[in-house]
Amino acid sequence: MRTSIRRLSLLSLLSVALLASGFGVMRAPTAHALSCVGFTVEEAYERYEAVIVGQVDAIEPFGNKGELNQAEVTVLRSFKTIEDRQLSVLESATWGAGFAPSEVGGQYLMYLNKTADGWEQPLCSPGMQIEHKAEDLKWLEDKEIPLKPLNASDDVPDSDLEAPVEGSGVDTGENSPQERVTAATVAADGMSKLATVESNSSRVIWTILFSISAVLAGAAVWMYAARNRKGKIK
Repeated sequence: MRTSIRRLSLLSLLSVALLASGFGVMRAPTAHALSCVGFTVEEAYERYEAVIVGQVDAIEPFGNKGELNQAEVTVLRSFKTIEDRQLSVLESATWGAGFAPSEVGGQYLMYLNKTADGWEQPLCSPGMQIEHKAEDLKWLEDKEIPLKPLNASDDVPDSDLEAPVEGSGVDTGENSPQERVTAATVAADGMSKLATVESNSSRVIWTILFSISAVLAGAAVWMYAARNRKGKIK
């Protein structure tokens, strides 16, 4: 009987170890299957024709092959070339810039090149959501260029002519100071989101491990009690 309990105990420890290692594998993003060469922000700034912070307003398929998406982007800040406030950006429908496709409502640091079909965020360009790009934004701050002012005669929807939401980082084209999307605000927001995700993940891990350990321990106790009952009957 003691041998059976020892075996169950070893099985419990082995299950916990396998579960912990398996959970680590499951958390690895599948996008890592795409191998990309990394660039420093200085290298990326020289390599790409345009650099912006943009908010994705809409996404639709581009072309007949299903390989590209076209994102309609509101330009919040520009650090190279781009002065327009509205932009159409092409990107891979599967990988986006190399990690995941852009999402509507998301704000991204985008490194762009000009193609025959328009501006494109090329595969493996270092573009990503701004909360993950605090260091890039810090380096780019003194590279910022002004955007074209909004005029009532511009051919843009009325909603785009409304005053920007405080803290959105949109350049109004006026001389009055306005809060921008800066490296400091991005870093604070990103750390807050990452802390929330890690906290939730930790709770899930410990709940699963505790449940498995409890089941195996209960099985060991039940076997021990059953063995004792049989001994008394005899």
